[in-house]
Amino acid sequence: MKRDWLTVSHGGRYVSKRTLARVIAAACRAVRAADGIRIVCLSGGSFQNMRLLEETSAVSESSGFEVFFPLEIPSNDGGLSLGRAVIANPRIGNRFIAAGPRAAGYWIGAR
Repeated sequence: MKRDWLTVSHGGRYVSKRTLARVIAAACRAVRAADGIRIVCLSGGSFQNMRLLEETSAVSESSGFEVFFPLEIPSNDGGLSLGRAVIANPRIGNRFIAAGPRAAGYWIGAR
């Protein structure tokens, strides 16, 4: 039987993507209990792995979160750079970007 594993860097242990998705969702639930958040944005190089993105989206949605992830921009360093530009743009007089990524449709709900 072929297994789909994801290496976790500490101690050379292996954890399934489903388990990792459940851990991420549990962390989100803990933050929601403290702060009341209802929206989760999944981004970063780890979420370029579609299986991890799909599992985490499904588990988070079943926990009552509205889930968003990048659609038209990379979820790794390229997206981070764009996010920094969006935040910096109003501070420098709106010279480069007309609207933030959400207004431009760069984020999409998981379902």
